[in-house]
Amino acid sequence: GQNFEGARALPFGNRQAPLTPGSGGKAGNESLGSGGGAVRIEATNKATIHGSILADGHVGSFTMGHTSAGWNDGGGAGGAVYITCGHFAGDGLISVNGGRGGRWGTQDIRGGGGGGGRIALEYLSVAETSGVRFSATAGASPSDFASGVLKKGEHRDAWMHSAGQGTLHLPDAGLLRESLNEARFTDVELSMESATSWSPASLQLTNCRLTFAEEGFELAVTDDLRLEGGGEL
Repeated sequence: GQNFEGARALPFGNRQAPLTPGSGGKAGNESLGSGGGAVRIEATNKATIHGSILADGHVGSFTMGHTSAGWNDGGGAGGAVYITCGHFAGDGLISVNGGRGGRWGTQDIRGGGGGGGRIALEYLSVAETSGVRFSATAGASPSDFASGVLKKGEHRDAWMHSAGQGTLHLPDAGLLRESLNEARFTDVELSMESATSWSPASLQLTNCRLTFAEEGFELAVTDDLRLEGGGEL
């Protein structure tokens, strides 16, 4: 993320095989809020995730500048997690969240949030009971700009954007379920190697937020579609 005069932070690097760490947040010409690291896992047989794999960007801080206002440091971008394995299972967490922008005291004047990072999986099979959670939330920017729409700011007449969410790339729809809950997907832009559509009989999203990346991707729900308790599609 940038300081209060910065542009919108978006994911970068290869969506399908991410190996690039997240960039650090900016304050003037300095990089301060550290970006998330890059995690690469190659498992010939099974990869079972019961714990947490975290490549999150760090929170920005406040740096005193040449004026009393100083700089509100941008948050670090989320990093990368790339896993290849024969069989994927578990109930843990994989997170590449961006860090929120630095804040000046109690005032709602802060640097831009870091963009979410990238997660990619390559597997031959997936456990039907897999409950691994994926998160690529962008770091928070000033509340005045939370809508993501370019607006005139109150501080130094700056212009701000909210940061962009990160991505999740999968080989197929094997991890999708008719009931997605417990933050299974949080602010991820989902792409799939071999699927251009998904046709569940019904779909319920509770406390899950995801979008489909491919242009023309078709989601066809035969019966009921329910978005509850923070569910967003």
